[in-house]
Amino acid sequence: MADPRLTIDPQTVFDNPDTRCVEFGATVDGAVHGFAVQYDALRALTGETPDDRAVPLFQTQVDAITVAAARALARDIDQPTPVMISENDLA
Repeated sequence: MADPRLTIDPQTVFDNPDTRCVEFGATVDGAVHGFAVQYDALRALTGETPDDRAVPLFQTQVDAITVAAARALARDIDQPTPVMISENDLA
């Protein structure tokens, strides 16, 4: 998947502390996909522990997360949702 146009829908962003992820929806080239960014990836981006501030930390890093989400999806366009974004997907 070369240079996907990924747009995060800010209305879909929510913290899921049970799975230690922030989940969100995004449109990629016209198709809607579900994503989840692990707390460990947020910690790697911000240097802070997400715990009770996961969504605000996500919002400060939305550009980097957009790039990481495109990388995670590019691994396998047909993978089940949510597409998991880990530290391996960070630039």
